[in-house]
Amino acid sequence: ALGRGNAWEKRIFLMVKDRNPEDNVTFCKTSWHNNEHTYQLANFDGTLADENGVPNGIVEIKTASDASKWGKEEDGLDGVPESYRMQTLWYAQAAGFKRGMVAVVIDDREYRQYKFEMTPELEAEAERNRNGVQKFVEEWKQRKEGTFPEKARLHGFSKQAMNSSPLNVEKKEIFNEVAIMRGVSAAQV
Repeated sequence: ALGRGNAWEKRIFLMVKDRNPEDNVTFCKTSWHNNEHTYQLANFDGTLADENGVPNGIVEIKTASDASKWGKEEDGLDGVPESYRMQTLWYAQAAGFKRGMVAVVIDDREYRQYKFEMTPELEAEAERNRNGVQKFVEEWKQRKEGTFPEKARLHGFSKQAMNSSPLNVEKKEIFNEVAIMRGVSAAQV
């Protein structure tokens, strides 16, 4: 998949430019970060820019093999698979952009593009995602410093599971980290 994505990226970028003559589409392979939340990094594939060339939107380029995972173009980000939707919102929020598009070539032949404008609902979704990441970052720092509360750390493990399970300490830590990321108990993981 990675090789296919790399092979198609420049071609898809040219397709975006050709199909959107009203937009000033520019290639972008630089890293961006949010000034307030410096852990919020973005590495998108292109930008949409105003008439002066100032970027004000993102272009994300994807390849896929399963068309059923992608919705209708007119659905905007609602037509994009959840992981790409989250990535796109993260990137737009990191750069402070209020618009963008995801362009995809499916099964090496079908081109689709999903344009969006940041609505209050999308901004709220992006903020919820960032809050989840921020919570994870803070808890990760606490674990590294040894200040993460043991009760929270082992949340969800029953005494029986703790005593009878052959899990070693490293595996318990992995279960706890996955639980925190998913917002569930370690037992559910």
